[in-house]
Amino acid sequence: MNDDSRPPSPLLARVLQRVGHLADKDTRAGRMFARAETTLTKATETLNHSPSWLKFNGEVLRQRSGLRVRRRSLAEGALRALRLPTSSEMGELKEHIRHLEEQVGVLGSQLEVAIELLERRGPGAAAAAPAADVDASAPKPARPRA
Repeated sequence: MNDDSRPPSPLLARVLQRVGHLADKDTRAGRMFARAETTLTKATETLNHSPSWLKFNGEVLRQRSGLRVRRRSLAEGALRALRLPTSSEMGELKEHIRHLEEQVGVLGSQLEVAIELLERRGPGAAAAAPAADVDASAPKPARPRA
């Protein structure tokens, strides 16, 4: 069923009508609302420019941020006690994984370049190069003592 074809709810229509009546400046309620809005706007403006209000508001914000830090610390302590990873540890792990992914990408590029160089030398050079590296790096057997 299409929602657009339904008639509007009578309850919603009545609510909107009453809100319109309350906000209409031609009605007593509308004039009172406009006067209250103007008065509250002026009071809020005065309050927002008051140094004591600004100081109080700043103090509340500072305390809230301190509480947030303490709450996070307590939550991480509880997680550590349960031997579960904390959000900061997870962030460190994500950063470490990103770093490892970058390193893997660089190593992949270097490996592709090395393979290309070996292929350019020819099939015989590619097979001989690893054997030469193994022979050169292998430890020499100790001579038996006579």
